[in-house]
Amino acid sequence: MRLRVFLLLLCSCLPGAGQDRIAIGQLVQFVRSALAQDLDEKKVLDYLKHVQLTEKLTPDIVDSLARQGIGPRVVQALETLEKQSAALKPPATSPLGAVELQEKSAETPIRPQGPPPPDSVTRERMLDDMRGYAESYTGNLPNFVCLQVTKRYVQQGASDIWHTQDTINAKLSYHDHREEYQTISVNGQLKELPMDKLGGATSQGEFGSLMVGIFRPSSQAQFGWQYWRTIRGRTVAVFNYSIEQADSSYRVTWMQGTPEQQEIVTAYRGLVYWDAKENKMVRLTAEAVNIPESFPIKAASTRLDYDNVEIGGNQYMCPLTAVVEMRAGLERSRNEVSFREYKKFDVGSVIKFDGSDDAPNPAQPPPQ
Repeated sequence: MRLRVFLLLLCSCLPGAGQDRIAIGQLVQFVRSALAQDLDEKKVLDYLKHVQLTEKLTPDIVDSLARQGIGPRVVQALETLEKQSAALKPPATSPLGAVELQEKSAETPIRPQGPPPPDSVTRERMLDDMRGYAESYTGNLPNFVCLQVTKRYVQQGASDIWHTQDTINAKLSYHDHREEYQTISVNGQLKELPMDKLGGATSQGEFGSLMVGIFRPSSQAQFGWQYWRTIRGRTVAVFNYSIEQADSSYRVTWMQGTPEQQEIVTAYRGLVYWDAKENKMVRLTAEAVNIPESFPIKAASTRLDYDNVEIGGNQYMCPLTAVVEMRAGLERSRNEVSFREYKKFDVGSVIKFDGSDDAPNPAQPPPQ
């Protein structure tokens, strides 16, 4: 059956074939079949050039396929499809199957990609560069404002279908190294209130808190080499890390802003993606581990992507997207966050907003 699916999809690569409109599940089947049959990479790339997706290709799907051992050129082709499909709706059901968050952790086995692993001296130099970068990151950011758009999805019971909960637009102000959030609208309806009064799953602190928490000396993070990865045309070095609960700053909060609020600090682990050529952080992931059984939230993870944005005529590496997932009992939540319309902060700075849930994307493409 796998071979039949693969052959049917490959037909559109033949001369004279137009673009093949396929769903994400078909794309996943194709890539997995090509990998299992060790198909020539050129044929895979030729096919992907003719693909037109009918659903949104999400970063976690690309990451899952990358961990299975596809080459960096195929990963880059998938990232191109991810950009092209960014405005589409995500698949109603997960093409990866019912996978728990823990299965996407830093310990997931992978097949090597790219050049050989760096030697121990080079790895230590990279880690020292990352520590210095993290220490100075927030101090190098200017005062700015931007638009934060959060699309929230939920799963109920044993179903793997994601239902849209709402879309939240908020003004994020970064001034004197502090973040302030003010909701602008919910589902296109103007509504001004603090983020912690919205209910449901929310996230804050993307501008430096996660990075600093990983690399500050008191966290005593343990690092290990993971693999090479291609992201948005960059070859990046990926390290895994783990931080014990006693040294952690990773907070998980239940029912924030209500009388039932509960909060814990957990151990956590994840991956750091480092562009050693340009000395820039490209991506961070974090996943809570050893959550007490009595705590309502059973799993929590964060993925944060950075890229160059222009603020006041200068280029800065700033967050462009984040994905936050949590599970409480049989309910799972997924927040897809994008940061847009960066502007230099001045007294009276405003973001012009037309009330639409789908504000325009920034000039830079969203990270993959």
